[in-house]
Amino acid sequence: MVRILIEAGEDIMAPDNAGNTHLHVAVMKKHWGVALFLLGVGADFNRKNKYGRTPKDIARHLKPTNAYDPNWPAMLALMQRSKGQ
Repeated sequence: MVRILIEAGEDIMAPDNAGNTHLHVAVMKKHWGVALFLLGVGADFNRKNKYGRTPKDIARHLKPTNAYDPNWPAMLALMQRSKGQ
């Protein structure tokens, strides 16, 4: 679904009223696969919302919802590589 929206011209960096981008929302909802996809097409892991929180900040405080979420290790690795950015 996200791919279809992007192909139709959806701006993945367009914020909502709270300054959250699609990536913020995907991370908040623990949709790690969607978050990884958005990062792969250029979403900014370090963009702040109106409360000063980045998707990376939010992800650091969350854990996977399932006992094993296949996308969670990739998110952890990405957060480790992007420390300090």
